[in-house]
Amino acid sequence: MKRFISIIIILFILLVLVSCGKIPESSQTSSDTTQTSSNATQVKTNEKTTVTITEYYEEPQSIKDKSAMILGDLSSSEYVEMIVQGKITDFQLINVEFDSTNNVLIEKEITKQIADLENATIVLRTSLPEGIPVEKIKWKSATGKVYEYLIVDYGMADKNNMKQIFNLE
Repeated sequence: MKRFISIIIILFILLVLVSCGKIPESSQTSSDTTQTSSNATQVKTNEKTTVTITEYYEEPQSIKDKSAMILGDLSSSEYVEMIVQGKITDFQLINVEFDSTNNVLIEKEITKQIADLENATIVLRTSLPEGIPVEKIKWKSATGKVYEYLIVDYGMADKNNMKQIFNLE
């Protein structure tokens, strides 16, 4: 009788293992690992590009990162951090001026231009005006769609909304 119960328990355990489809890691072959790695690469390349822009009144942590690009006036005490996850093209930092006759902002001068950025962090030393902006950031997605961000103090209106995330098309 003990032998019969032992066989039933062993069969039950095997049934549970087979139904779960679990394969112990030690029995996986290197080709299984290669396939998983290849699938991870495919997922990574299919991800959308994201640009996150955050304003700071004090130095952001990323300014200490050796790979971060630091742009702007060294005497400025406010910061705009732009984190690119993926790839963008035709990055521009542009001086703008308000045209009161037509009630529009006019692009006056491109102060910095970078052809391609991929998985990069840019920290702009700037001032965050509470009124009319004097600078903006402009870039394109891989599909050529143009995106812009006006550098202005958004914190006065909503201190919790000093971060903007662009999911690029």
